[in-house]
Amino acid sequence: LRGGAGSPVDTPLLQALGHDPASLEALVARTGWSAAELQVQLLELELDGHVARLPGGLFQRIGQA
Repeated sequence: LRGGAGSPVDTPLLQALGHDPASLEALVARTGWSAAELQVQLLELELDGHVARLPGGLFQRIGQA
């Protein structure tokens, strides 16, 4: 999931997330992945600085478009 220095990362999950906040349930519906798999992927993206966890259980893409 990690891009090189300064390069944007565009994974299928980031594409599904878009740029508006989305719930885990919405991402399950958009991707067809299990909630458990999404949580793993979202955590990796969060640790890499590509996704922020918002109040209310929402996730939002951050950083480069």
